[in-house]
Amino acid sequence: MHIFIVNGAPGAGKTTFENIIKQILPNDYCEILSTIDPIKEVARKLGWNGEKTPKDRKFLSDLKDLCSEWGDTSFKYIKKRLSVIEKNFEVYGMTADKVIVFIDSREPDEIERFRKELGAKVILIRRPSGAVEEISNHADRDVENVIYDYIIDNIGDLNDLKAGCEFFLDYVYNGYKNTQQN
Repeated sequence: MHIFIVNGAPGAGKTTFENIIKQILPNDYCEILSTIDPIKEVARKLGWNGEKTPKDRKFLSDLKDLCSEWGDTSFKYIKKRLSVIEKNFEVYGMTADKVIVFIDSREPDEIERFRKELGAKVILIRRPSGAVEEISNHADRDVENVIYDYIIDNIGDLNDLKAGCEFFLDYVYNGYKNTQQN
C-alpha cells in the first residue's frame, strides 16, 4: 500500500484532490480515510449536526484530543481500516501493493507517528491565504508545523488541480497507468 497523509488548512482542497485521484484510479485502488471519522460518529451522538463552522471545528478538535489521550481512538481506527483493506484484497488472492490510501490528519504528532509506524508520506495541499476558511483550533493552526514530502499548490481552477493530480500520480506512483488496464 502507498500511504499518504493529507494535510492543509480548511478549504485548501484536500478532499477535492483525493476525490480526483480516486476518479483517475480504477475501483478499489484508492481509499480515503480520516482520523476525525470516529470522532464525528461520537459527536453526532452528542448532538453535533454535521456543520463545519469554526465553533464546530473547535469542538471536533477538542473531542479528538480527548479521545486520543484516553484511548488512542483515531490511530487505532486507521490501523483497523488499513487491515481491512489488505484483507479485502487477500480474499481475492491479490495484494494491496498498488492501492493508494489517503489519510486526512492534521496534528503534527499524529502525522509523525503515521510516518514512523506506517511509512507514510505526507502531502500538504495549500491555497492562497485569502481562499481558506477561518482557523479556530490548534490542528488547523499547526498545519505549517509539519515536514512535508510533497506540496501541492492549489492556485488555479479545477482543471489545474486535475493536471496536478495526474502529475502527482506520474511522479509518486508511476505504475498507476498499468492499473488502469487491469
